[in-house]
Amino acid sequence: EPLPWLVVSDSGGHVSPQHARFERAREGWRLADESLNGTYVAGEQEWQFTLSEAGYQARVERGEADSDDPQPPTALPLADGWVLAPVHPEYGLRLRVTLPDS
Repeated sequence: EPLPWLVVSDSGGHVSPQHARFERAREGWRLADESLNGTYVAGEQEWQFTLSEAGYQARVERGEADSDDPQPPTALPLADGWVLAPVHPEYGLRLRVTLPDS
């Protein structure tokens, strides 16, 4: 089964060239962040933040996070109708998840 992929235009330059990866797990689809700026996922709850390990280390080095702070999850589950926001929900780029019928 081919994996989904998506190309977006980002004039602000904050979306990484390979920002995130869609993965098929036993429990269903999930989004694995691979970026330096993270991805927000909105589903049944409020926005949840996911960030790659490299992105977390970059934030610590820039003083935007303390190394004692817990690292955000590197991946989050996805469900039909949920919304993805690369970088931040107010960045201006939102994507709605549409999953095939199970």
